[in-house]
Amino acid sequence: MKYIFKPKQCNQCKEAYIPNSGSHIYCKKCALKRNKVSSNKAGRKYRQGHRDKVRLWKRKWWHRLTSEQKQVVTDKRMKIYWENPILAREKSRKIYKNWVSTEKGKLLHRMANYKRRTKEKLVFHNFTYDEWRQKLNSVRGVCQICHRRVGREKLTLDHIKPLSKVPEGFIYGINSIQPVCEGCNKSKRDKEVKNE
Repeated sequence: MKYIFKPKQCNQCKEAYIPNSGSHIYCKKCALKRNKVSSNKAGRKYRQGHRDKVRLWKRKWWHRLTSEQKQVVTDKRMKIYWENPILAREKSRKIYKNWVSTEKGKLLHRMANYKRRTKEKLVFHNFTYDEWRQKLNSVRGVCQICHRRVGREKLTLDHIKPLSKVPEGFIYGINSIQPVCEGCNKSKRDKEVKNE
């Protein structure tokens, strides 16, 4: 025969409930909330104490995903980013600043800059400053990739054919470059994106 306990008052929400055992002091709803909070605390404590393990797990986790799953994760991250882009940028800058301050980060950052500078020395730019200013004036402060009006002073020079994909001695003319916003220039990376 199943024993039925007397109704009790929850210690948190002060509502009456029928406990499953005599030792329960919270209703089911409050108990679930408290368990979630305590498990989050425990998880945070573990992650702080085992940063290297967590980093390694994250790397493995991403490589185990299929391309469709990766796309879902990327879309979710983009949605979060565009809900508050200013806050997201500040957060990513803070993370990058912390990474660059580490020994490994400094080294990789310098290597990337060195590679780019070396590549720039092996190609030629065959256009004048006046031609570039004229091109900037002709687009009227509109980015040539996302077509947003960002203002002339916020447009940056973008190589339509990326530096990493052109042969040594390649000549960039005025038609081989385009004015784009900083965000598009960074996100484009080594893809060839031209205004249509």
